[in-house]
Amino acid sequence: LADPAAEGPSPADAGRGGANLKPFHGDCIDDEASSETRPLDLGDVLAREDSTFVIGAWTLEALPPECCRLPELRPLQDPLLNMPWKSRARRRAEQGENLSVWRVIYGPRLAIREAPSPSAAPVEVLCKGEEVVVEDGASEGPWLRLSPATWPNPALPPADACWALQDGSAFGLGILLERVWGPGDGDGGDGADERSVAEVH
Repeated sequence: LADPAAEGPSPADAGRGGANLKPFHGDCIDDEASSETRPLDLGDVLAREDSTFVIGAWTLEALPPECCRLPELRPLQDPLLNMPWKSRARRRAEQGENLSVWRVIYGPRLAIREAPSPSAAPVEVLCKGEEVVVEDGASEGPWLRLSPATWPNPALPPADACWALQDGSAFGLGILLERVWGPGDGDGGDGADERSVAEVH
């Protein structure tokens, strides 16, 4: 007797594309597999600790017109997003030595200058909410020296030296930057700074 499995697809099957459709590895679960290893719900799939991928979600937020910047992506916090997201500044500061992260709380803009003086030439402008990487121990009074890790391309900073005024009380401005994270704070750090590992820029 001929083995039906050894025969080719019938003309009817070929016409319906049956000859081109085959099971794909992973489409189905082995019936003999233990039910304990099967995902029970969506959370088991999206929030597994051993996942080889991460999931993130962002909203598009428009910046004030004074910033002259394109809209930015702001991360969403949700239990199904299985890994806390860290900003680019935070990740780079953790990889370096004696670096801390500060956030601009003065707005809408903060001038970055080439020297620790209000009369020094501005070399860049930051918007409220942006973060910078600061070289610990290199400050001069109320001025913080920014690390090249602050910029998208650390090899091409706006100037050889970039300074930001942290405390503008002497000029009637108040506190301009707040510390977000520094060496010794651990992985937790500032909860508001924990976001996705994906770099959006």
